[in-house]
Amino acid sequence: MSFAALPYAVLLLLVESAAGLVGVSMYVSLRPDVPRGLPRLGAWTALFVVLGAVWMAAAVAWPTSVDTYVLSTRWVGPLRGALVAAAVLTFGWLVSLYGGWAARRLLGGAAAAAAAAAMVFVSAVVAGPTWGYAGALLSLLAGAASVGAATLAMSQGHWYLTNAHLPARPLRELTMLLVGALVLEIAVMALNLMLPARHVPTPQDALVTGLSSNPAFYLRVGVGLLFPLVLAYLAWRSAGERAMMSATGLLYIALGAVLAGEVLARGLLFVTAVAV
Repeated sequence: MSFAALPYAVLLLLVESAAGLVGVSMYVSLRPDVPRGLPRLGAWTALFVVLGAVWMAAAVAWPTSVDTYVLSTRWVGPLRGALVAAAVLTFGWLVSLYGGWAARRLLGGAAAAAAAAAMVFVSAVVAGPTWGYAGALLSLLAGAASVGAATLAMSQGHWYLTNAHLPARPLRELTMLLVGALVLEIAVMALNLMLPARHVPTPQDALVTGLSSNPAFYLRVGVGLLFPLVLAYLAWRSAGERAMMSATGLLYIALGAVLAGEVLARGLLFVTAVAV
């Protein structure tokens, strides 16, 4: 990855992680069979990630291109506004989860919508060199689902370590959501690989640019997609047998692999203009 592109790759990771955490935490908060602390933990995590994205979007410079990767800077203003709205609404939703407000569902839905809008706008910022806007947005959406599901599933596993009588169904559903999100990521990556980029960047300080000769691409596929897919399936099977300690350990590793894969994917975007 180009060193100049590093802040923008981090911003993409923060925006997609924030959206995934808010969305999956909101889903968890609607379930009556999960501990009340789980959506609160998810909301706290989402809030800190959203605030990081707000700071990053405000702190970085926004040139028309990073090395030779063209940015559509007219969408930066809406992106910043959506992130600020997501931060405010996520904070309000977090407070409502503690206060038992009747409006907590409305606040959670609004926070998820604002985070999704931020993904829409950040995709527009970086989509120019790719084959199309849809490819960039779908890649971020699938990545957001993977990060959110992996984080909440791993967190859910800890409750079983102190209360073995909790139902297994919520953890099984979250692990299956992770499996589905990773399968979707693989499908989106395959689509993006088949369609040629409109403009392939030529960064000056990137070590390797072509996907076929870039070891980071194979790490993205093997470590960031296939490995956590196998781990998520094994965690699903373990939860079905109520081996919750095993499932939680597997999900720890899966979360690390998912995050590593997303870092590689966002970095490769600025080198190849392919949303992998």
